[in-house]
Amino acid sequence: MSRGTQHQVRAGIPPAPAPPAARAELRQQLRIPVRPHADAVLYVPFPMTGDDWDQFLAVLAAMRPGLVRDEEGRMPG
Repeated sequence: MSRGTQHQVRAGIPPAPAPPAARAELRQQLRIPVRPHADAVLYVPFPMTGDDWDQFLAVLAAMRPGLVRDEEGRMPG
């Protein structure tokens, strides 16, 4: 952080707004119903690209073994 920026923060002056390109991506809360009365809540970049979506699904698939009970109802681990 530059000395001028430190001075501005200490003086209570908010930093300059981000350039328009950096503000284009927002975070949005996404509630996904898993079963009755149980939602998963995610904070995702919005709007997502097709590549973002594919990566998101790949990560969920990779996490499945650690999150899903087996046929006998046992948790992993």
